[in-house]
Amino acid sequence: MRLTLSNENISLACEEAGTFLLKKEIDPKDVLRVKLSLEGVLLSYQK
Repeated sequence: MRLTLSNENISLACEEAGTFLLKKEIDPKDVLRVKLSLEGVLLSYQK
């Protein structure tokens, strides 16, 4: 999937990652950590 790094698409990508990880029965705290890390990386890359 190729997305433009708009704020909306970054949010969507983080939610998709979170959903995927929760389906794999990853601890919700770890899912949140991954989502926040991913968001930070994508926002930095957006600049």
